[in-house]
Amino acid sequence: MSFLTANNRPRGVARVLFCADVRLGDAPVWLPAKQRQSALLERRLAFGALVNAAKQAPADGVVICGGLFSRHDPQPSEIAAAAAGLETLRDAGIACLAIHAPDERSPEDSVSGLDLLSRLGLIQCVDLKPGTRVFELRGLRVAVTALAVGPSFRGNPLRQLNFAPAGDFHVLLAHAWIEQFAPAGASGPIIDSDSINALTGVNLLVAGGSPQPQRIRAGRATVIAPGAPLRPAPDGGFANVTFGKNGILEVQFESGVGLPAGEVLVPASLLAAQDANARIRRMLDEAAVGSTEVTMRVYGRTAAAVLREAGLAELCEYGRSLTACFSLDVSGLLTVEEPEDCGRGPLAVIEEIEELLEADDSTWSSPEERIAARSEIGAMLRDARRIGSLA
Repeated sequence: MSFLTANNRPRGVARVLFCADVRLGDAPVWLPAKQRQSALLERRLAFGALVNAAKQAPADGVVICGGLFSRHDPQPSEIAAAAAGLETLRDAGIACLAIHAPDERSPEDSVSGLDLLSRLGLIQCVDLKPGTRVFELRGLRVAVTALAVGPSFRGNPLRQLNFAPAGDFHVLLAHAWIEQFAPAGASGPIIDSDSINALTGVNLLVAGGSPQPQRIRAGRATVIAPGAPLRPAPDGGFANVTFGKNGILEVQFESGVGLPAGEVLVPASLLAAQDANARIRRMLDEAAVGSTEVTMRVYGRTAAAVLREAGLAELCEYGRSLTACFSLDVSGLLTVEEPEDCGRGPLAVIEEIEELLEADDSTWSSPEERIAARSEIGAMLRDARRIGSLA
């Protein structure tokens, strides 16, 4: 938690939540219908979590560093989902700024989804016009400059290295890789290290495009990749940056939302039931409601023949048709050759120790040690058997 809360943050000190790559509407069209709906829900939940985090911080502003939508012409349902969240921020007095990711930029003479939200007064697109824009936040004049990166742009978008002071704090935004953060073989715009080290007049460079939150200090500027809010830390997240006239006071990376997971517990005894397939399908249906990840865990003991006839492969295919991420966990399952062969069970180790106590006196250094050990093991054995009889 930040040391600067809403109550003790003085005027002249602001906190801004930076994020990127929410990508509302990003779901391949070839996915089965239920799985596609699950993927779309996942993106909306991530954006809703960002809105809640901004309100709870509370943040003075939210900056989306590219990628609110997955395309320049999102579906009306995705625009409505974004508008609902942005309206919540506006009603809470939280300013919201954004830039376009390359695939969000619309062709000439058309309006992008982000442009439409801007016209509705829900968001301010700082890259619609070249140059630096200045915003007032808690008595601070915050200058924001966007590096324009088009869909076909390649190379280093940071061409200007000297920025004249335009406010109390200067933020430079780009939806591009930072050379230090880029994986091998990364394509698209990449800001090289030499440019960053030579940069002047900028306090904070924020680069969207990298899903993992990262931070470096380069030259006179702090550089962060806020990450993508779709995954929990350390694979995703967003950044809360607190700053004032004297520079950055705090950079706090927050975990993105984890997938809302459903779990289906299938005891091995259920596999032998005549209606096992239908019952497990109903369990999967219930777990998939409102979840984007479902794990089916099969546990206990069953005969190999029962397991072969249970149709787990078919059930897994059904599970994959319901949700964007389905997995099967059989780590707690033990197969035996015959149904009545239950093995030695959980008491086997204790019984072996009991046999050892009875058979070999030379294990213990004294009669007293042997008596004490026998007493302890005997109590453990009685407790285990009592628990087993209640199961």
